Formats: sequence, C-alpha cells, structure tokens
Amino acid sequence: RVKEKILQDILRRKKMIVHMPTGSGKTRTTLASIAEVMNKDKNFCVIWLAHTDELCDQAIETMEYIWKKVGKEKLNIHRIIGNSNLKIEDGKSFIVASYQKLSSMRTGRESQVEILENLRRKINIIVADEAHMSPAYTFSSTINFLTSIDETATIGLTATPGRGIQHNQNEILANFFGKNRISITDENNSNVADPI
Repeated sequence: RVKEKILQDILRRKKMIVHMPTGSGKTRTTLASIAEVMNKDKNFCVIWLAHTDELCDQAIETMEYIWKKVGKEKLNIHRIIGNSNLKIEDGKSFIVASYQKLSSMRTGRESQVEILENLRRKINIIVADEAHMSPAYTFSSTINFLTSIDETATIGLTATPGRGIQHNQNEILANFFGKNRISITDENNSNVADPI
C-alpha cells in the first residue's frame, strides 16, 4: 500500500514524506518504488541525500541489492565524496551524497558548482533521508537548490516526523513536504492538513 502511494506521487512529481517506524523498511520500500519507475525510462537520475556516511552507505547497499533483483539495464551508482569529479552518464543513475558535501560544493570552486548545475538538470527524484531535519537551513537550501530548475519528485523519509515538540516546527516540516504524508499506519494515506 505504501509503495503504491509512493509510485503514484512520484509519477505526479509531488512532494511527500514517508513516515514509517525505525526498522520497518522505509529505505527498501522507497528504493523498490524508485527502481520500478527507473525501469520504465531510458534516462533517469535519483539523488539520495543523508547526513551521515552510514546512511549514505546503507542507501547504496540497499539499491544495489534491489537493482540486482529487478533492474532491467545497467545502473550507474555514484557517491559524492572528497573532491569528486562526478560525471553523470546517460542512462540510469543513483547518486548518494551528504547534505554537507553538496552545501560545500555550492560555495566551492567553479568546477564543483558546475557539477551541481549539471546534476540538477538531470535529477528526476530527490530523496531526503531523516527528513525531519529538512527544514534546517543547510538541508532545505540544498534541496531547494536541486529543485530550482525543473520540478522533481521529492521524497522525505522519517521515523520521527515531528522535528520537535513545538507546533511551528512541525508545521514548517509539513509545509516543506506539501502536507503529503504517506504512513504505514494510515489506511487511506491521505493528504494531511495538520502538521505531520
């Protein structure tokens, strides 16, 4: 049910937040949905953003596992680290980076900015792991930069949707993801008008 809702919203290029408890399969469910969409297009680019190396590595391992099972063509997997000279090939690409790395590239050397400019022209989906952190400036500015040229589907993942106990923080998070929550516990997975 969650996968089908993610698929529908990806195809409509919507923003969404996937709210599932820790260990319930947020990463795998989301990547299985993405893999299904990627199989339908010749050229497709996904960027996965996380705030730790461990979460970046987990995303790569999970995508490699899923793609071996369902992938129909070659998938180019890249991790942006260090002084990366990322060149995105035609075809299918899955790119993983930390928010901090992309933020530093935006203010770095001209060659780094050029890499990001090329990247954002190709992105179809942005995934923000630990989405409850997204309203923080470093995270939100990175996501907004990547979506500024063409509308892309934006998927936030979180086990703890409320950033804090303050209502205004929860409202900011809800608004950032279009008040569209997909939850394992919601039978209807409907849009939410209340804070996430």
